[in-house]
Amino acid sequence: MSNKSYYIPKRLDDPPKALWFDADEIIVFAVILFPGIIMKKFMLFLLVFVIALFVTYQYTKIKAGKLRGFLIHFFYWNFGALKLKRLPPSHIREISG
Repeated sequence: MSNKSYYIPKRLDDPPKALWFDADEIIVFAVILFPGIIMKKFMLFLLVFVIALFVTYQYTKIKAGKLRGFLIHFFYWNFGALKLKRLPPSHIREISG
């Protein structure tokens, strides 16, 4: 037997992470923070930074305890914004057959 050690992942279905944040949380934070960086005003940047933290925190709370893809399904059923080929139109609530 060799003395090599191997890493065995414990959870294969976890979403990609950076530090302790999920990738989608980082994307939400970065998209909101980007205009604050572009404006080059420190006080405005701080305001946008606080808003980005708040929105990301709320997004994390909404996402907790829900299934994967919950927000995509939520926006599809409530706003019909996504046009997916395999799903029926969002105004059809019951399908028989």
